[in-house]
Amino acid sequence: MPKVEVLADRTGDRVGRIGSSDVPAILGLSAYKSALKVWRIVTGRDPSDDLTRSLHVQVGVGCEALALAEYGHRMGVDVVSPGTHTHPDAPYITASADGYADGVVVEVKTTFAKWPEPLPAHWCQAQWQAMVLTASGTPVDALVVAVLRLGGRAPVLEVHRRPYDADAAGADFDTVRQW
Repeated sequence: MPKVEVLADRTGDRVGRIGSSDVPAILGLSAYKSALKVWRIVTGRDPSDDLTRSLHVQVGVGCEALALAEYGHRMGVDVVSPGTHTHPDAPYITASADGYADGVVVEVKTTFAKWPEPLPAHWCQAQWQAMVLTASGTPVDALVVAVLRLGGRAPVLEVHRRPYDADAAGADFDTVRQW
């Protein structure tokens, strides 16, 4: 039987840190997690959900590299994984963008869902990543939510692009810091 690589358990990394996937919940945009749940995880009162064995999460992570490669091919750019960045003025604020290419933050979402546009939570997450990258010295001009749709005859990659709005990101940053 083939060995399947299991995602690393990063639940302990969540204590004391606010990441880009937490921000939509803090701002009331998440359908999956509440601001109270994020607060309880960040303060160490509750353990973070261990999603390493979730098939849904593993499919998304497994498809991420494929979606980034297809995006790079279509756009004629080299997409890199920028890794985790920490905000220089607030070390508890982090972001791990899925991809970065020529001033564009790329957030990948793999789904069977039929929503016509990426959800507000997806744009919020990408904008937060852009804000942290910019504060860390990496220039960002635009956001892309690359939606890999599954379930039809073949996977389809949709590319949704918006300019990076530094003012809106700054307002979100202020709200999250006060939170």
